[in-house]
Amino acid sequence: MRYRNKMILLYTAFVLVLSLAIGVTYYEYNSARLREREQQSLDFHAREVMQHFDASVEMLDYAIKTQVYSVDVVNALRICAYAGQNPDYPKEYYIDALLTLNNKLYTGPIENFYRIIVFNRFGHVVANRSNGKFGIDPNVSWEDIPWLDKVEGRGGKSVLIGVHEDDWGRQERPMVYSYVKELQGEDLGYIEVQQEQAYLGEILHAPDDGTQIYLFDPEGGLMFASQADVAAQELYGFAARLLDGEGGATPMGSAVRSRLTGACALAMLPDAALRAESMAMLRSTLIVVAVFAMASMLFVYVISSYLTKPVERMQEVIVRTQIENIGQSVASEKDSRELRSISEVSQLMDAYQDMTDRLSKAIEAERTTARLYMNSQFDALQAQVNPHFLFNVLNVISQRGMIDDDDLICEICANLAAILRYSTNTKQRLATVEEELNYLSQYAFLQKTRYQERFEYRSDVDDAVLPMQIPRLTIQQLVENSMHHGYQDTAAKMVISVSAKRGEGRTVIAVHDQGTGFAEDRVASILEQFAQTRSDLRNGRRMPNLEIGGMGLVNVYARLYLIFGERFDMTIINDGGSTVSILIRDA
Repeated sequence: MRYRNKMILLYTAFVLVLSLAIGVTYYEYNSARLREREQQSLDFHAREVMQHFDASVEMLDYAIKTQVYSVDVVNALRICAYAGQNPDYPKEYYIDALLTLNNKLYTGPIENFYRIIVFNRFGHVVANRSNGKFGIDPNVSWEDIPWLDKVEGRGGKSVLIGVHEDDWGRQERPMVYSYVKELQGEDLGYIEVQQEQAYLGEILHAPDDGTQIYLFDPEGGLMFASQADVAAQELYGFAARLLDGEGGATPMGSAVRSRLTGACALAMLPDAALRAESMAMLRSTLIVVAVFAMASMLFVYVISSYLTKPVERMQEVIVRTQIENIGQSVASEKDSRELRSISEVSQLMDAYQDMTDRLSKAIEAERTTARLYMNSQFDALQAQVNPHFLFNVLNVISQRGMIDDDDLICEICANLAAILRYSTNTKQRLATVEEELNYLSQYAFLQKTRYQERFEYRSDVDDAVLPMQIPRLTIQQLVENSMHHGYQDTAAKMVISVSAKRGEGRTVIAVHDQGTGFAEDRVASILEQFAQTRSDLRNGRRMPNLEIGGMGLVNVYARLYLIFGERFDMTIINDGGSTVSILIRDA
């Protein structure tokens, strides 16, 4: 598959995933906004229903307070109550009281309610509508009124009576709701103001967006419903849960309870209406996502074609590059124009050309190195002739010592042969600390044989350091340096101490002598050479003489730095002699 096709496929997959993510986010956001708007709308409709209903009840309450509940009415009611309790009470007073009640009821406006009734326990009933079809049934007794127990004992507080059949009608008994007040005093009676249920249909209207509205009395009785054939008790239970803050996700609803009457208004959006709005939003979301995805894929196709064309040209240039023409420009003039059309590809082509130039130089250098390596191999084979001759001579001396029973000569020859064998081994440039110490013991034996009591060798090495690998002849060169420079101008006893410790995340190998130490200017010069060697090796400017046969602290420093890099350091201290320490931090 071509690079462009891969790029198109990759970005197409990315665009599809991005479109899906955007679509889901867009849908979830708009769904949340839809539910928020619907909830706000339901809250508004519930409050509106309750406001209209409370306004209608306030008119009923106004009728009680202004048209009936006056001083003349109260006095008339007292006369009626007294006449009911005393049969011998003069009838003319009783009749005057009834006339006062009738005049008061008939003089006020009646268009805001269905009927006003004043009655007591003695059978006295006065209403503002009592003729014709509005006539009062004379057979109705106050004991037949089913809701009196809801009014009694309320301290004169007005009580809302839910929708019920008119209790007083003679010819017609429409469905009404009432606002009733018990008059305070001895059996003064009750005032009931009625309003037809049909009036609620005039003042309460459901919106056209599928919202349903319901009105319940304080006891949960249904007073108004925008939908027919509903389960009133279930709806009231739902409204009660909303009022308690326990409403679920569906259906959505809002409930308000009246402080005036205790009635409850419910505005509800059925699941079907909510699903219809959600589906409409989903369709619009899918259209938006589809348009975005198609536009994005078209954009990806055009851009990928533009971006990959220089890459394809560069691929052709790379394929044409061979060992024979490496380092030479193999791009045609047309290829160069297309490759320079995009800055990044142009930079990449420049880097590739620079790489081929450096690779060409590296190949030439490798060829030169190969020739030098073959020469060095020849020199190494030639150099093996001299150690071989020395080993034969040492064997002859050792045999003569054995003939003369001179064990010291034999031991000297054995140690010298081992030293020569170890130091002339060009196959391995690294050795363990344990191998280095074994070699150092053989070297110390020869020095002890030479200087007798003037030479003493001490060793204190942790077992944990023994397996560590370092360049061959590292410790021996430090010891030889201490003997040569520390005791150069003195006949004192030469004491050489070698220690190797490991701890605190590093290994320290130290060689200490009790000689005259280093001159301060000499220490400064050596440390300056250390820094210069480190800089040269880090920057690759030149390579010092690092063959195994080389001597000196700088040689040791350079070889250790090549092995351990920045983990390595080397110090020189004058402390009653001199101490040269190798510090190697753990990797």
